Amino acid sequence: MTGKTTSKRQQVLKRLRDNISRGMAIVGGGAGIGLNAKTQEAGGIDLIILYNSGRSDGWLLKEVKDLGFTGVRNFPTNLEETEMSYEQEVEMIRMAHEFNLRTTPYVFNVDEAERMAGAGADVIIAHMGLTTIGTIEDSGCSCHEDQIVLCHSGPIAAPSDAKYVISGHSWLL
Repeated sequence: MTGKTTSKRQQVLKRLRDNISRGMAIVGGGAGIGLNAKTQEAGGIDLIILYNSGRSDGWLLKEVKDLGFTGVRNFPTNLEETEMSYEQEVEMIRMAHEFNLRTTPYVFNVDEAERMAGAGADVIIAHMGLTTIGTIEDSGCSCHEDQIVLCHSGPIAAPSDAKYVISGHSWLL
């Protein structure tokens, strides 16, 4: 041992990459209450997602880390008329990366994928409800050789749907 400690962020990313190298799908699920999170953890889920949209202050990111969370995700707001711009979400991902939190932002198009990858996103989530497979992965990987790209929503409602979406796309889990 070199005396260096591995951060929670690094541990989670290693586990995800290990699953990818074994050809296993990465599964994440939203947990609105603690009971959901406990049952998801007991079931072996890879990522437990808690949603709280609207805040991206640096002090909040520090509090999230101090509470023991390992990462953050933007919530797909893009509410320009309420002054919650996508650019603020990109900046939140940049700040979270600087706090050494795992970052897993949603993206809806190639431009957003490039911006999030440039901000230091560890994992890019292609929101399938509004995206086309292929081009987002290309832009994510153009910024980071080991960029992880996952998919969410849209046509993915059952295990057979997920199998169909990821078949033929070795980069997409």
